[in-house]
Amino acid sequence: MKNTLKLSFSNKLDKEQLKNITTLPKFLDKVVIGIMLGDGGIYRTSETSNSRFEMSLGTRYKQFAESLGILFKEYMTTPVKTVEVKGKNKVYINYRLKTISLPIFNKYHDMFYIFNNEKK
Repeated sequence: MKNTLKLSFSNKLDKEQLKNITTLPKFLDKVVIGIMLGDGGIYRTSETSNSRFEMSLGTRYKQFAESLGILFKEYMTTPVKTVEVKGKNKVYINYRLKTISLPIFNKYHDMFYIFNNEKK
């Protein structure tokens, strides 16, 4: 029998409470930086907007994606999403994690990117 991981999104902080948090816990700070050195991304729509953390993982990384979903559940409104990606001859399954846009992710955007006003 396969173990199934069920993500719980109850007892979360609301968006206003999250906006008042100024830093991630130290272990999550290290996780974000490590993932950013790999395939993670921090997205910001304008210089004045907040940033969000995103990652897309392939079919073989479902458990890793779900583990990240547990670590970042306080910063997400929806759990890790299963996405079908249609290739030429095959349909692939990817797992996507997206946090909400928050001030605490701005420092990572500033750390890894230079904002380009011409690319809106």
